[in-house]
Amino acid sequence: ISTLTRNSSIRDSEYNNRTLDKSSTAEDDSLSLAQHTLSVLDSVVRYLDNGYDVVTEMGLQPSDITVFLSDTNLDCAQYALALINAIFAKQDDKQSFYHMLVELNVRVNLERVVRVVTPIHMDIGGHITEFQHHMLSLHVPASETPVDITDDSHAAMLDNIRIETLADQFTTPWDGMGFTDPNDRQLDFQTTPPGLLVLHCISYYVQKHKAKHREIILEQLRWEADRRFPFVRASVAVTEILYQYLKIGKDYIGVEIEFLPVAFSHDNVL
Repeated sequence: ISTLTRNSSIRDSEYNNRTLDKSSTAEDDSLSLAQHTLSVLDSVVRYLDNGYDVVTEMGLQPSDITVFLSDTNLDCAQYALALINAIFAKQDDKQSFYHMLVELNVRVNLERVVRVVTPIHMDIGGHITEFQHHMLSLHVPASETPVDITDDSHAAMLDNIRIETLADQFTTPWDGMGFTDPNDRQLDFQTTPPGLLVLHCISYYVQKHKAKHREIILEQLRWEADRRFPFVRASVAVTEILYQYLKIGKDYIGVEIEFLPVAFSHDNVL
């Protein structure tokens, strides 16, 4: 652990551009030691039943690892990301762990790494897709939960997507939005997966693009009935397709995961 802390000060060195003088040779030795340490810790956490507890008791902090996740040294980045993935997999509260990683700029740093990866460093590709899988798997609990309108948080999300002016044209502000039954708004979110995940996606979209959401819904209501866009039902269908395509509910081991750069360049891939 002390090896990682001691070597974190050299994480931003221009590893691929410096000359091989005595100073850079010493740095090479330090970086090599850091890589070896990261690799050993990865094996301990990944393959020992109590490995995560062991390194935690030794005082290992995520910030001790994430400092090596840099586009200036892909060799260190590879070992650092492997260890992050091993620790991620051991978490009981993966959501909180991911948010901590976000605060440590892991997603942003990974986006930079992705931009400079070449075939020489393709070993890191497997670690990147594993991390991507961990991120996407955070959506599994929501996808397995049907929407319950008596749940305050679910009701709040439904309330957030309504358009008040629709009540002037229809019976309720949810008419014309593509619900199967505007009076039973939870009905379209009962199939799991994707269940509640659909409502999460719709709510996120409306929060980010409220004016555009209102514009699209109101505009399509001017069309003939058979040409209108059923926003809610279409959202359910698209989320179902993405859920399957992204293999969100699948085990990482033995499943071929397609690398998605958007997962690292956007704060919410779904």
